Amino acid sequence: MGCCCSTPVPIVWAGYDVSGYDAGDRYRVERVDSDAHALWRSTVDVLARAFCGTQSASPEPVNAWIYNGGTEQRPLAAAPTELRAGWFKWALELCARMCLNVGGVYALVEKTTGQVVAATGVMPPGARTASDMSMGEYYAITKKMGDVGGFSGPKVDPEFKGGWERRMTTTDKAMAVAHKAAMPEDHMHVLVFGTSADAQRTGAGRTLMTFLNHLADVDGVPSYLESAGEIGPAFFADVGGYEEVQRVRLEDKKGTNFDVGGGMVCMARKAQRRILGS
Repeated sequence: MGCCCSTPVPIVWAGYDVSGYDAGDRYRVERVDSDAHALWRSTVDVLARAFCGTQSASPEPVNAWIYNGGTEQRPLAAAPTELRAGWFKWALELCARMCLNVGGVYALVEKTTGQVVAATGVMPPGARTASDMSMGEYYAITKKMGDVGGFSGPKVDPEFKGGWERRMTTTDKAMAVAHKAAMPEDHMHVLVFGTSADAQRTGAGRTLMTFLNHLADVDGVPSYLESAGEIGPAFFADVGGYEEVQRVRLEDKKGTNFDVGGGMVCMARKAQRRILGS
């Protein structure tokens, strides 16, 4: 499936050419520029598994709440069901395609194996941000278009049917308000960031975050992201240099809420300046 809609992009952005970036002896960074790219499918899979959670790694809290209304903070008690894994694969591919339209999907590849071990999707400075066009809007467009590439909606457990759409709408609206209030100026928005379970605590996440900071610094713009729970915010603060802006409690129309640790954590990194090639 190609672009779902037209998205304006900046004329010049450091992220369009990463060939000269040195990620160290162990890893390399590749920009995934289309769904025909050799790493596209494995990049989406890494993001999906990271957000879904495994028996050894916790799921991403907000997306887990969107999926089933729960507040999961620990590794899964059992392997994810086929329906759960399918929903997260659908959701993260949707996010990745939003970033793909503006050229902001990156894979961290282990040189010796050629495997993608971490991935991220960003909205670069100058592009229409995710607060302007949410996942819900993207989903609505694809749903109206019909089952294009399987994006009219995923199959879920019957008990979650309808609920996840309601919670996605709630989250979209809250993110849009918080994002615009926290970051009114031009910036880089880190929409998704994930490391495969078996590559956590190996330096992969740190390497990819250092790369994203490099992109922002070359353009001299601040960065923004949302996280939740304990692990994510701590990582982005310690490794990325992000600071908490506010916490947003989420509650859908049925009274199902996400208020773990005060809610979704909005974080920003101040603009810095780096000369390209330094």
